[in-house]
Amino acid sequence: MKLNPLSSLCIVILLFLSTNLQAQFELETGINGQVISSIDSSPIPYTQIGVYGRNLMFATDSLGRFKIVFPEGDSLKALALGYETAILYADSLFNQETIVKFIQLKPKLFQVTKIDITPYKKEVDSTEIVND
Repeated sequence: MKLNPLSSLCIVILLFLSTNLQAQFELETGINGQVISSIDSSPIPYTQIGVYGRNLMFATDSLGRFKIVFPEGDSLKALALGYETAILYADSLFNQETIVKFIQLKPKLFQVTKIDITPYKKEVDSTEIVND
């Protein structure tokens, strides 16, 4: 059976696209993880996690859990209010022998300057009380 040139071109394009898609999936890595405190291993909710050097950013759930697929060789950046930012290489997460990969963040202490609080007494007009 002889194929016309248009059919041949379509077959070549489909083969090219399927090879690219297969290569792309082979280079991507998936991680199930949880962000926890380095002090007491408690979960850190709503931590921002990004694939370092790319425009991919997402948040963990209320228990600090996440699931992400990203290209091999990349690293992750974890940011949470009140904690130091952590940058982790994907290899360090895969070296953990657990199914769920843990990212530990250290608490960040803030030094607050002295604040003076003075009481304030509001003057009440007696006509306001009667009208209400």
